[in-house]
Amino acid sequence: HTRWPRDWSSDVCSSDLEKVSHEAQKEEGIRYATGKGYDVVGTFEDLGVSAGKTTPFERPDLGQWLNLERLHEWDVIVFHKIDRAFRSTDDCVEFARFLRTHRKILAFAGDGLVLNYRDQDTGSSEAQLADFFVYIGAFFAQIELNRFKSRAQDRMSQLRMTDRVSHGVAPFGFRTVPHPSGKGKALGLDPEAYAVLHEMKSKLLDEHWSLTRIAAWLNEQGYQSSVGRAAKNGNAKATVSTVRRLLSSLRTQGLKVSRNSGTEQPVLDAQGNVIRMAEPTFSDDEWEQL
Repeated sequence: HTRWPRDWSSDVCSSDLEKVSHEAQKEEGIRYATGKGYDVVGTFEDLGVSAGKTTPFERPDLGQWLNLERLHEWDVIVFHKIDRAFRSTDDCVEFARFLRTHRKILAFAGDGLVLNYRDQDTGSSEAQLADFFVYIGAFFAQIELNRFKSRAQDRMSQLRMTDRVSHGVAPFGFRTVPHPSGKGKALGLDPEAYAVLHEMKSKLLDEHWSLTRIAAWLNEQGYQSSVGRAAKNGNAKATVSTVRRLLSSLRTQGLKVSRNSGTEQPVLDAQGNVIRMAEPTFSDDEWEQL
């Protein structure tokens, strides 16, 4: 029997209109194997690994089967479709050359294409035609990946000019909620974090606590986890820098900001006005004092 490892998902970042889960791809691989009478010697499943960013040889699970010391274990390698294997024509050519050198068979169950470097004369017209269709498939997969990236960038640019949340963690004092328009997400008040910010403000302005003492108080009260999330580190404890940032960031006042060389700048809309994501945490007078 021919020995072959099969794959049912090497890229979960596809922009295909028809999404195929790895379970469905697995089932198709099994049907393909049964129909060909092949013995399955192993599988590979690189979920979360983009075929547009890593070559087949660099993928953690698949790459193990491509090591020279394991090539004797299999004869045929099967992907669901071409774009599960490649999003780059360069990767396609390199992989095909590798399989030709080691006389392997490359099959795409969903596309009905096979490159048989094991049994066919690689110079035959049939073999060359199969090569051609696989290369063309990889070429269009690369085009689609570029289109996907362009659409994503356009979407981010459009969202950047609105009061909708585009990505990332909500600022401390807020949480992500459905946007009133029914499209996308917005920022809403987080009552618990809001109360913490106002306690911090009172201790600084009214009780004249130092930033160091406020940071220690936050940690003593067990707020380090929530404050750590604001610092993008769930295990981080509050520090002087954390306190200063939370009490002076424009994001705390509900404004959309961008960072340039570590400095916050408010994002402006097409009319040159600041974009407000949510109601400010502090009044104008409180903010001026802070």
